[in-house]
Amino acid sequence: MKKKIAIGIVAGLAILIVIVYGITRWYGRNSLLSQDGNPFAWVVETWDDQPVVTYDGVDYAYRGDYINILCIGVDKEGGMDGPDDSGNSRGQSDAIFLVSLDTVEKKIRVISVPRDTMVTLQCYDLNGEPSGSQEGQLALQYAYGDGLLQSAQLVTDRVWELLGAIPIHGFAALNLDCIVPINDAVGGVDVTMDQDYTMLDPAFVEGATVHLEGERVVHFVRTRDTEIPESAYTRLARQKQYLTAFAEQAKRAVKKDMTIPAKLLEELNSYIQMSMNAAQVTYLATEALGYDFSMDDMYVLTGEIKNETGLEEFYPDRDALLQLELALFYEEAEKK
Repeated sequence: MKKKIAIGIVAGLAILIVIVYGITRWYGRNSLLSQDGNPFAWVVETWDDQPVVTYDGVDYAYRGDYINILCIGVDKEGGMDGPDDSGNSRGQSDAIFLVSLDTVEKKIRVISVPRDTMVTLQCYDLNGEPSGSQEGQLALQYAYGDGLLQSAQLVTDRVWELLGAIPIHGFAALNLDCIVPINDAVGGVDVTMDQDYTMLDPAFVEGATVHLEGERVVHFVRTRDTEIPESAYTRLARQKQYLTAFAEQAKRAVKKDMTIPAKLLEELNSYIQMSMNAAQVTYLATEALGYDFSMDDMYVLTGEIKNETGLEEFYPDRDALLQLELALFYEEAEKK
């Protein structure tokens, strides 16, 4: 009798865990998708509650099957605890990626926004008071905030305005000290060098397959020679290659040990600022495991690079950007 009771208790607990897990995922998904106000920066027309964009005489409706998260790499070491007493050391947003989960096709797509993209920056003084706006590189927007959630929200707002035709459901900002722990937690990543990068690391010989672990991953994804023109864009190509390899390795590692995401969040808590709660992170981490992702699913904005002031300035091709968004997130629509 006691054995039957014990089995019943275990079965009941298992059912309870499944129910709690299911509720957590349901809440995570629905809370991500629910937003106050208009989630589109400049889409104003709607048909049957579907946002619609008209381009070249054709109407396109937003599919609404996406969860879009902005990932921000902050060029700062140490804890993300805001500026020092002089207001310095907030860091800059050195890497900006919009990660989109297509919940119908079960695919992950990534849009990379160059750090030097020119936007209208919202400026604040050392007391945190608004002090107007000015044109500048997107990377600088992070530094005008508090170095915490406000900074990440400011960057997210600028990207939201830039893209215009898609919503952003959340953001996560990570600093440099996260790179090695995250990479090593999945066992490191193998990358084949598509060209000679021995100026970054003697092992990065063209054609060589290198296991990136420890500081070596920092050399590959972060280091660049600022004296070389457009070095930020060649680094973007390396980051694209790395992210593709990392995604596959991470899926394999997490399938073996589902506790990896939770352990990393706890370990790196002081190095991450995010808008998402535990339920939302749980949903995203478990959902992404079943999604496909390849090099072809990564996109980099196209445009013109200028260097008239001594600083590289990237001006995106607005027409090409809209075409990309329509291709990825919209479908042709007919009025009912």
